[in-house]
Amino acid sequence: MTPVQRLSYLFAGEDELLKMDTRLNQCPKNPPSEDTPKEQSLRRPSSKEQNQRTPSQRLDSEESTATDESLHEDPSDKTFTPIIAFSRYPYKLIKDDSLSQQIASRFFDKNQFWARSWDIYYHYTPSSLGCRCILLTPARHARRLLGEINRTFKCTLQLPAERDMGLVLSFDNDAYPQPKFLGTSTNREAKDRLQARVPPPSERYLDPWKDLGDEHRELAVAYEAMLEAACDAMKSKRKTNAAQKQQQRMELEHRRKESLLRAQQYLGMRPAGTIDESLKYAPFNMNAVAPFAFWKDPIFVSVDVEWNERCSSQITEVGLSVLDMRKLHGVRPYSMDGVIWRRAIRSRHLRVREYSHLVNNEFVRGCPGDFRFGTSEFVGLENLKEVVQEAFQQVAVAEKKEDESEDRHVVLVGHSLAADLEHLRKIGVTLEMVNDRLDTAGLDCALHADPQQQQPMQPRSLGTVMTELGLEPWHLHNAGNDAHYALEALVASILGYKAGN
Repeated sequence: MTPVQRLSYLFAGEDELLKMDTRLNQCPKNPPSEDTPKEQSLRRPSSKEQNQRTPSQRLDSEESTATDESLHEDPSDKTFTPIIAFSRYPYKLIKDDSLSQQIASRFFDKNQFWARSWDIYYHYTPSSLGCRCILLTPARHARRLLGEINRTFKCTLQLPAERDMGLVLSFDNDAYPQPKFLGTSTNREAKDRLQARVPPPSERYLDPWKDLGDEHRELAVAYEAMLEAACDAMKSKRKTNAAQKQQQRMELEHRRKESLLRAQQYLGMRPAGTIDESLKYAPFNMNAVAPFAFWKDPIFVSVDVEWNERCSSQITEVGLSVLDMRKLHGVRPYSMDGVIWRRAIRSRHLRVREYSHLVNNEFVRGCPGDFRFGTSEFVGLENLKEVVQEAFQQVAVAEKKEDESEDRHVVLVGHSLAADLEHLRKIGVTLEMVNDRLDTAGLDCALHADPQQQQPMQPRSLGTVMTELGLEPWHLHNAGNDAHYALEALVASILGYKAGN
């Protein structure tokens, strides 16, 4: 049987299937007339002919395919980033002037930022906020660029998830007016042309809550706060004088040092209640018990959240680790990295069953199947909040003595905690039982602060911190492992610092 006969047999009676548009090829908008030679209609213009076309002709050609709504896909998580605000990322959000300039020169300056493919959406603020038009792009596009930057400069930049930063806007509530797709631009001129096509605002934008009752008041407040933060993020960076920059640096370093002092007291490396960092103590003998009582007898809870890098609303893993200092009374650390204390860490790894097939590999190398400290637990998406919430509540009363009237002193630990906490908030987890927070990224900066530097030290990755401490961080970006490693980094860094290492 010939190939033609086999294909004829395969598609016999499947006329509708043969008519299906696979979108593998595009039909020309103006089909060639019958008197046009076939070879001429199919010939692609040469590079010389393309260069001879006017900029207007080239732009029209780009937009003819870019604005075809059938070729784009709305973000499934409905999260967007104000693209104008994001175009100023290195100038507003990177504190290290040297790194900021390098990144700006490589990816942002001279219209390099716009010389890539951006899906452009538009959205209007309600009349109460001046009915301003905001150009948006899917948040995954912004994260893709940050991934390239991180790989190029070996840094760990992220898209800030905090609501007041205005860089991640979530339209996952169906009551919100939704952003409208405008087109895809590949250069600054195309973006400007698309922006000029934005239609006037509809009544839905001007007063989105007109037909909704008072029960949506809280929803309206959250919506307007989100858009107001986006508008603030789009404002040009205000120039700050040297005195203001110095003040900001001092405040950041002060917060980091305070965290370091509290961590030392929690681990018995400094007397309780001493906040004078100038006080020095003799190096600690690791073969002896802690020189001071564990301040507030804390119980540390470390958390790490992993999510689908292409859809940030899809939480794939949650890691929880616990270190109860009450169980370490009279226990010697044995070594500068606190190996005996670290063995007391207990960890859990929760995997969301519905997303267990997803493995990140573009921006980070995910490894959800490589939990090193126990057996992974598969949890249904609908039960994730309940399981995580219950874990925190159990910690608050763990090893509680009968004569204690208050719950345990819970200290939340994590490495660059902000994004993890934002994801827990989105699924409804509340942390009212937490008494204090320690970010190991900030602690590492405090331990390595250089007074001669004009800018605060940029946080280092968890893997870098662990390696410097002499620990082996196998299978990073597994939520259970990372939560465990954050606690190990806390113990090893504080003990190593006390030992004079």
